[in-house]
Amino acid sequence: MSFPMLSSPSSTSLAQHPYQPITVCLQPLRVCLFSFFSVTIVVISRLAYRKGVDLLVATIPLICERFASVRFLVGGDGPKLVELLQMRERYQLHDRVDLLGSVRPVDVRDVLTQAHIYLNTSLTEAFGIGLLEAACAGLYVVSTKVGGVPEVLPPEMISFARTEEDGKSFPLHVACTIFDPQIDVVRAIAEGIRRVQNGLHDPQAAHSRIKAFYDWALVTERTDAVYDAVLASPERTLWERLKRSRRLGTFAGLIYCCIMIVDCLFFAVLEWMIPRQDIDYVDVDWDLKKAAAVRGSCLLSLYVVR
Repeated sequence: MSFPMLSSPSSTSLAQHPYQPITVCLQPLRVCLFSFFSVTIVVISRLAYRKGVDLLVATIPLICERFASVRFLVGGDGPKLVELLQMRERYQLHDRVDLLGSVRPVDVRDVLTQAHIYLNTSLTEAFGIGLLEAACAGLYVVSTKVGGVPEVLPPEMISFARTEEDGKSFPLHVACTIFDPQIDVVRAIAEGIRRVQNGLHDPQAAHSRIKAFYDWALVTERTDAVYDAVLASPERTLWERLKRSRRLGTFAGLIYCCIMIVDCLFFAVLEWMIPRQDIDYVDVDWDLKKAAAVRGSCLLSLYVVR
């Protein structure tokens, strides 16, 4: 998925999607054509184990049984597509679950804006840019609580489901006996459905908030600040680094020290094979004015080519 699709959810009406011939007129409350209380849940992901497709396969029939007005749009391709097809056939959900297959990046926004809720069932996730794009398109987000996902959106824009028992929601002796990931995903989806049906989620407000949250200029400044902090930190000797690593634990500290020693020996061998003075360095003194000038000349070249 790509950032160009992050545009206002109410800026235009959708043309008919090649995979889904239903035209949805985008209103502030995102009313679907099926009925006033109908809710569409969209999933756009590679259909693989790491993306939690097994959890999705187990959850969809439960949601369809519990909520008669809910339908699913599933976009993506992968080795787990067969299991989704089998699930749809087994439970006779052909009119409730639409499998779109592979979706081109330029069509992702058109698919997102046909739905009310974006569902992510990943078992691992570093950041989850798909969640950010869905929220910017005006969708309420339901996601598994893994990796860096809890840091992406504010709590009023997302509902979390646990993939493993953490002992926080229930007493330990109770949680160990009743916890089931798919049940918690159903709970999170039901919470999202209630928020959408009760008008507690405003797509346009969500889009406006996301526009203010993330900006590439701010990301660059923060990244630059991290590098500056690292460069400004005092350089420690090998002995100091070994002592600091040793304090990490009785066994872990020894392991880290051994790894550090092996790394130093490896770098010493590289230094002997390819001496530092034989490496060509590129020294360029950049500043904001030079960067702006280069950017301007690049844009001018593109304009002339067009």
